[in-house]
Amino acid sequence: MSPAAAQSTWFSGMQHSPSGQAVLNTSPNGDSLEIANIGNSGEDGVVVQLAESQFMEFEFDEFDPGRLPPGSALTMESRVQGAAGTMQSFGVITTEVTANQGLSLSADFSQVGAATYTALVLDQGNVVYTLPGIANGDGLVAESTGNPSDPPPIPKAKYITVRRNSVGGAVEFIQICITIKGPPGIKLPNNDFVIGDAIMFAPDGLIVAGTTLPTEVALHVSGTPSLTLVRTSQQFNEIRVSGTGSAHVESYETTNGTLEVSNIGASGLDGFAVNTANTSYGEITLSPATAIEPSPGAVVALRSLDDGGDQRGSMRLQPNAAGQWEFSAEFQGSDTYTMTVLGGGAIVYEASGLTGIGAATAGRATGFCQNLNVTDGGCILYGWLDGSYPITTNSGTTVTGNAIQFHNDTPISGCSTELVLGGVNLPPFAVVTVADGGGAENCFNGTDDDGDGLVDGDDPDCGCIPIDLPSFTIGDPNGDGAIDIGDAVAMLGYLFSGVALNCVAAMDVNGDNLADISDPIYELAFLFSGGADPVGGPACTPNSTPPDPPLECESSGCP
Repeated sequence: MSPAAAQSTWFSGMQHSPSGQAVLNTSPNGDSLEIANIGNSGEDGVVVQLAESQFMEFEFDEFDPGRLPPGSALTMESRVQGAAGTMQSFGVITTEVTANQGLSLSADFSQVGAATYTALVLDQGNVVYTLPGIANGDGLVAESTGNPSDPPPIPKAKYITVRRNSVGGAVEFIQICITIKGPPGIKLPNNDFVIGDAIMFAPDGLIVAGTTLPTEVALHVSGTPSLTLVRTSQQFNEIRVSGTGSAHVESYETTNGTLEVSNIGASGLDGFAVNTANTSYGEITLSPATAIEPSPGAVVALRSLDDGGDQRGSMRLQPNAAGQWEFSAEFQGSDTYTMTVLGGGAIVYEASGLTGIGAATAGRATGFCQNLNVTDGGCILYGWLDGSYPITTNSGTTVTGNAIQFHNDTPISGCSTELVLGGVNLPPFAVVTVADGGGAENCFNGTDDDGDGLVDGDDPDCGCIPIDLPSFTIGDPNGDGAIDIGDAVAMLGYLFSGVALNCVAAMDVNGDNLADISDPIYELAFLFSGGADPVGGPACTPNSTPPDPPLECESSGCP
């Protein structure tokens, strides 16, 4: 690493600043950050700036108590800067090396009004021990079980979650956790041991933490000359995300429901990563306003990585001389691929045994997705457009579609641990949806694996294939292009006389995703009593009604 370090640097998509006498050194490819020049003051380390993320995690290289002197410590604190520079702490977790090469683990939530806290020991995600009523500053000890073959406990990562009870509401939930390699034995107050790989801390009782989310998280280190971060993560849509290379990734989930991605330059290393480990499905949807144009010099790359970080499949969009995106794919272990063009969810073209460019279109890229077909070693990558466009295929055929799908011809393995969207010289874009399938539904075996009554592509877990849904005017369910008494009459006929509606979704004028008697009452109040406008106003509205339950719509009042 270069000995030179800036006062602050972007790493994993977030801004990191040194604290105390620490110096920050980023690796050449941006995949690690060394915190160097650490002394014993306890003030040396790094401070990460948050936007509106309610979750933040440090993953670091070995902080091995078997190689460090007693008293060496890692301390993480989440805080917000208040008026006149005052700092409000949401909680502190301290990990300190003990005299017998174990780890003392404690927390302090006194600044949010909690006199005690609860510690939960987890093993592979399951709670195996709960200890409430721990005084601030006290805690548990993680150490070897005494079996010579057991390694000493080595902390792997620390994370904190701070949530408000609603948009703009009071902070009501704080949780701090440390994960440990091993797993080691966690020594209990009665000197028994329980095996666990993580310890979680949460304040007891009601807390007083205001309404502002943390603006920064600090990691302070002592007892070791340096510590290397391998990733800093945040959450969006409750899924772990981070940046790669020099990309900037900032959450504004509370304010406007977006994750802003920028600074994707010419290195080819910059991008936006979504953790999809142990799932069958991963999706990234962009705001239509920032759909990516096929502009000169821009390249979009979607990469699917295995759990070792190696690329297993990739999809590439590169502009041609005609100003179109050229789509191609590559799968490690498969020399050729199958390309499928979809229009409204239906297959309109398919060809196998392809290499190189598969198709070209002038459409703007607005969504990306992967599905893992565990039955035949399939890694399926999708890219979809901001509408239906003519798509010229490898054979010269032109079809109309809104999505292009790629699948490896030869079975491979290892797809679906991480989905990375990046490229070269891309403009800033806003992510509005990040999703995964939770690993429950195999999307290609004809079976309802997760027992929700929905099979394969009908399950939201397998939501890669975009379906062209018509636009409609809310308040115009009879589709005549006007909002008037005829619409209220049509609603009543639908509810009480079984009269079919052209667009049930357009009947939902109060926005509760239901079609019931409250809607014609709301519509009549709007028409004759000065009541509120139908939600969405009189404009043509994309059909984006939630799927539970879906409100059907064929067309209504829109060109």
